[in-house]
Amino acid sequence: MAARGPVPAGLVERVGRPLRAARRRRFAGAVAALAAAAAVVWVVGRPTPRPVGPAPEVAEVRPVPEPPRPPLARVTFPRAADVIVVPGPTDSPHVTFLWVYPGLRTPRPAPDAGDPLSPAERMN
Repeated sequence: MAARGPVPAGLVERVGRPLRAARRRRFAGAVAALAAAAAVVWVVGRPTPRPVGPAPEVAEVRPVPEPPRPPLARVTFPRAADVIVVPGPTDSPHVTFLWVYPGLRTPRPAPDAGDPLSPAERMN
């Protein structure tokens, strides 16, 4: 091992001063970053102030009811058709669906049921 020589005067001071300055700059930068983050949280996180004055009045709008219109189409059946018509449900108010069923069938009287005479008596 080689012998060491004397330490020059002021060497410790010349080396230590820039190291301390760099440490102070790092600390100041960290404090500034922390302050900026706290400011951002404060600005973004605070609630918006509510208006002090009275709230504006809200007008209630009621639609004017339309007068009933006459139907655009009319479906009719003759009396002899003997049908039963029932309106069916639809999703559209502008469409009417009709179920058409055959009417009640009653037995028709025989042609001679109202005649008290039998066919043999009628021949005479």
